[in-house]
Amino acid sequence: MQYRMLGRTGLQVSTLCLGTAFLGSFTAVEDSQAIIRRALELGVNFIDTANTYSDRRFSVAIAPPDRPMVEEIVGRALEGHRHEVVLATKVCEPVGEGL
Repeated sequence: MQYRMLGRTGLQVSTLCLGTAFLGSFTAVEDSQAIIRRALELGVNFIDTANTYSDRRFSVAIAPPDRPMVEEIVGRALEGHRHEVVLATKVCEPVGEGL
């Protein structure tokens, strides 16, 4: 795996970033966690998520309502590896009622 410096932070991130938009919706929870664990094994240390990835208004037609949200799936898969990963997120999209 190749890595690059993340600005002036001193952090090195993998040149490949694992996007999590469809984990738990198109991909089953167990498979989603296996994908994350395999990416870590291969040296990926850069994972992307966003607040809208778990917004049921958009994913309810895809994901069963009893499935965990993307953040929960990612969090469980990263257990024990949190300090080895750079977790990127975006929070610009409105979510929830009244927004």
